[in-house]
Amino acid sequence: MKTRTAVRGKRIRASWLALAALALSAAFIAGGGGAGAASSCDRVASLRGLDTNPGTEVLPFRSAQRLASSLSAGQTGCLRGGTYSGNMTVMSGGTSTAPVTIQSYPGERAVIIGRVWVQPTADFVTVSDLDLVGLNPLNQASPLIEADDVTFEGNDITNVQTADCVFVGSWDHPIERAVIRGNRIHNCGRIPITNRHQGISVWNAGDTEITENVIFDNADRGIQLFPNAQRAHIAYNTIDGNGEGVLVSGTSEVASSDNVVERNVITNSTNRDNLESFWPEGGPVGTGNVYRNNCVSGGPRDNGDGGVQPRMAGVVVSSNLVADPDFVDRIGKNFSLTPGSACLAPLSGLTWRPFRDDSIWNMPASQKGVATPGNPFAGEFSSSSLEISGIPNGGGSGIKYAKPIYFAKPGDPVASVDVGKPSWISPPLEWDGKPIPVPAGVAPAPGSDGHLTIVSADRRTAWDMWRATAAGPSGYVTEVIAQWDLTGTGVAGTSNNSARGSGAPVIPSTLRAEEALNGVNHALGITVPNVSSDYVYPPASHSDGHLGPGSIKYGMLFVLRPNYPVPQGAGVGERNVIQALKTYGAYVVDQGASLELDADSNNPQMWAQSGLGASTLGIKANDFRLVSP
Repeated sequence: MKTRTAVRGKRIRASWLALAALALSAAFIAGGGGAGAASSCDRVASLRGLDTNPGTEVLPFRSAQRLASSLSAGQTGCLRGGTYSGNMTVMSGGTSTAPVTIQSYPGERAVIIGRVWVQPTADFVTVSDLDLVGLNPLNQASPLIEADDVTFEGNDITNVQTADCVFVGSWDHPIERAVIRGNRIHNCGRIPITNRHQGISVWNAGDTEITENVIFDNADRGIQLFPNAQRAHIAYNTIDGNGEGVLVSGTSEVASSDNVVERNVITNSTNRDNLESFWPEGGPVGTGNVYRNNCVSGGPRDNGDGGVQPRMAGVVVSSNLVADPDFVDRIGKNFSLTPGSACLAPLSGLTWRPFRDDSIWNMPASQKGVATPGNPFAGEFSSSSLEISGIPNGGGSGIKYAKPIYFAKPGDPVASVDVGKPSWISPPLEWDGKPIPVPAGVAPAPGSDGHLTIVSADRRTAWDMWRATAAGPSGYVTEVIAQWDLTGTGVAGTSNNSARGSGAPVIPSTLRAEEALNGVNHALGITVPNVSSDYVYPPASHSDGHLGPGSIKYGMLFVLRPNYPVPQGAGVGERNVIQALKTYGAYVVDQGASLELDADSNNPQMWAQSGLGASTLGIKANDFRLVSP
């Protein structure tokens, strides 16, 4: 039996980040695969050849099978343009420095109608730039990968709705390091659906890399990680119109674990959720699985949450954006994203967010509990609509009570902090006492609260200040300071150590301009007039409230009702805030004069582009729902 190797570094092409992560090349969009490789051909097959020939360009082979059987380590076999009928079984491979490659002849495009099977004896094989139509008499999966270090790249893969398409591994042995990259994988599996046929099935494999593919219109899952998929990395794919998007699962004996599904567009599943997990009763539950930073929406189970299965076990669901991807031509199967697509931000990493994937701030509300039918605390919110406090030139109180957040850059000076520490703060402040960075232009909010937050250049530490009165190279002066590890949970210990009345951190509970413009992928915070002296931990760590235990509490999570309508003509900022409140909700984090969201007062140009102002939102108390654990 082959043994699993150590986890290798995951390769992400720089070109994908430069193109906002998911704009496929024109060849893949229009032609169903790449345009043919440019490397030399050691052996050649042609429809005009004979399998008794030596396989040269002058005297080529006739069949794909003969070509595959002729290759040894380091050789490239090329199929001239045309359609080749019959299975292709690859029985011998190459080495890490001299792989075997099977591809279309440069500048041409070949089609293979039949089953493609890379057998266990054929490690280090690459199959690229072909149209693979996996029709075979027994309706077996194709292509089937049963060897290590096998790559399928730049192919158009289908079986015309008859069986599984890409199948990685077997019960006989686990395989390692398969790469499925840059393919179009579509119309796989029987119709009507059987719940058994996928575009890609990672069956018994470790360290599989599935990147930059377009996976669409498959009968059941676009990608299935079942039953023993370990350490797969699934990124920068478009997964649209499948029966289900991505499933991670196991059996009564084994469970798929440590799989990361990130920065994909996963949309419009026709039968089930876009993201899902399943673990048989009594069997093991996977660990270390993550669904993060994906763009999700559409399908019969999308009730405003993007079609993400609620209360998922065995998977951390974190920082996914619910948005229409705005494909160039979905009907025509051009899944490029338009320049204004909301999905570009999470896929390209344009919007930063703090804390771990499993932070309470980064998980959607549907993973934490069930929303009540109405708002049991509506009378304690406010009679006014939800305001946004702190937007520059946005009306209301302006930036007076904003939560300004400044990001340091490498080389910024540092300065000491003079902390007054009010007498009512009895426990020690969460601060190491060291000097902190001084970003250019830093200044606290001008109101009496004097909020100010500084983020280190490496984005690993933040300092929240309250009643700051001075900030600059000569030093900071503040009444309260709280230091946060931005790689941690985002939850404080049970002590008065925060610049907020609830002990919650400022950054996730505050709306930033780039989020208003590009989308919000975490829970926000709201201010209400008065709160209980009790609180819900986490995320609150204390309370400065004076109401009784039956009143609204710091740390309670509220979501916007799923049928709340987006107003006609709403700007991008209003749409993004509404979606965030539906998906992630807002924790009660402070008390003040009215029902408010706090805003970072930096980046006035971005705020202007977002179209948001203090009174833009028409959301009332009765539009919120309490999330009950």
